[in-house]
Amino acid sequence: MYIHVIEVAEEYIGHIESCIKAKHVEPKGKTEDGTKAFAQKEWPNIRVKLEQPPNATRNPSSKDEIKVGLEQVLEKLAYWASCVNEANPACKVRHGWFGWLNARDWFEMVGMHSRHHLRQKAILDEKIAKFSIS
Repeated sequence: MYIHVIEVAEEYIGHIESCIKAKHVEPKGKTEDGTKAFAQKEWPNIRVKLEQPPNATRNPSSKDEIKVGLEQVLEKLAYWASCVNEANPACKVRHGWFGWLNARDWFEMVGMHSRHHLRQKAILDEKIAKFSIS
């Protein structure tokens, strides 16, 4: 799960950069689901069917790989944090479910997506504890 969160965060950070550097403005906006998710600042608590199989994410080689990956994501977010407010909000990259998102939206998506998976992990941890599986 952590590798998935890191890889998706890296993808979204790439979209932040694309939006910031873009010259073309996009008049289209978010989908209904996207508008709702951003209003709630939360990824919908439903299972999403991906184009790739969910097991396409590899396992980490070590805990250090996860730690380094998360630290790199945080460093990149810190770098782009000051830029997203200055970016043209009409320059957007399309998300397959949420519609056309600008740099600020993609920045927020990193947290929304990460919290979604941490919520899933907490539910799984609770179920494991309930059945005393270790």
